Amino acid sequence: MLITVDDHSISFASHRFVYGAYYFDCEEYKDLQPAAIMVKILQQWRQALITNLGDGRTFFLPFELDDECVECIEATSEDEMLTLRYVWVDEPGYSLIASDLMSFIVSAHEIQKDFGELGKYSKNDFLAALNAPEIQTSITKE
Repeated sequence: MLITVDDHSISFASHRFVYGAYYFDCEEYKDLQPAAIMVKILQQWRQALITNLGDGRTFFLPFELDDECVECIEATSEDEMLTLRYVWVDEPGYSLIASDLMSFIVSAHEIQKDFGELGKYSKNDFLAALNAPEIQTSITKE
């Protein structure tokens, strides 16, 4: 499992999702680039998975915070596997604080749209990938 992050998108294996950093603005992250903020968000998701992992548990990674919904990767734990889905959650994105997402990640949410399953992954492999996402930087030509 490979997770890649750049200043505009995040990828899980072959699934790429574009995000905007507008609502990621918070005092704790004021000097960070969007990719670095996304890595911090991934670290919060990983911590939630480690400390709350149990069969049937669901965890939400918010990556695109819109006015009327939050685009998320939903991870559901079953046996030694995590099933990932791409969903929109019925929550206003502006209500979240990027540096403090733990309660959002572990809470139940009303799903506004479900775009389907992205795949099933070993919990251990997934946690390892979350621990060391590949950061891709843009190369500027002068």
